[in-house]
Amino acid sequence: MESLYTLFAVCGFIFLLFALNEVVKLKKEVSRLKGITDHLLKESKTENSPAE
Repeated sequence: MESLYTLFAVCGFIFLLFALNEVVKLKKEVSRLKGITDHLLKESKTENSPAE
């Protein structure tokens, strides 16, 4: 019975590592996309502003 608990613990630990890895990847992707959209919005505002 103890080996079953150990098996569940190891599998749970591997799952948690995988889940944390995916969360970090998603946060990096969201940050990258936010930077791209901010850049494009800033570029769009400068194009629409009247030239002096």
